[in-house]
Amino acid sequence: MAINLQKGQRQGLATAKFTVGLGWDANQSHTGVEFDLDASIFILGENNKILSDNHFVFYNNLKDPNEAVVHGGDNRTGDGDGDDEEIFIDLSKIDANATELSVVVTIDEAEARNQN
Repeated sequence: MAINLQKGQRQGLATAKFTVGLGWDANQSHTGVEFDLDASIFILGENNKILSDNHFVFYNNLKDPNEAVVHGGDNRTGDGDGDDEEIFIDLSKIDANATELSVVVTIDEAEARNQN
């Protein structure tokens, strides 16, 4: 079952294993530079703060210490069909102090490239 989230939306889940998929086909950029979107996940504790730097999973830190959240790697162009980046999650392995996963999508060098 696919769930399409919008900015700021929260979603409860009834499964322990799932994939966060990010796919994009951007409009032609008036800057002449390709869009590079990045999917990341923050593993947060009760105080709504990240458990540690290692609990920030993104293209430069592909898994958390428990391997509950594993990033499938960076796609810099968005070329191809389907999901361009994937993050695999297994809540049965998640740190006992985790209370929330925050999924974040950013545009690499958005300000410098004048992209939004």
